[in-house]
Amino acid sequence: YVEFLLTMGKKPGEFLSDCLIAYPEILEYGQEEGRLKLEGTNFSLSPTMFVFVERDNLFFYFDTLEGPDPACYRFLEGDEYPEKIAESFTSWLAFEVHAEILNIKEARMESK
Repeated sequence: YVEFLLTMGKKPGEFLSDCLIAYPEILEYGQEEGRLKLEGTNFSLSPTMFVFVERDNLFFYFDTLEGPDPACYRFLEGDEYPEKIAESFTSWLAFEVHAEILNIKEARMESK
């Protein structure tokens, strides 16, 4: 995650442009938005859980105690508990990059 922030943290361009991922905004708003989305559920963010993406009705987080490449989880507003979405931050990022490439290719094909 630290390597990701060093490269993409300040100006991620169009990558995940519909999400809050930029530093330091994610630090300022991510945790608070995550806590707000959890209101009324039986789940809460521990102090070691870090929200790294926030978007409309969901957020992604990992536990900082899980080492340098932790598993990633998604919490969707309205759900009772989060869902594990990737075994590591690296695998989550690879999936998102691949999905972004596919979206760009599809958009180019549609515009022809």
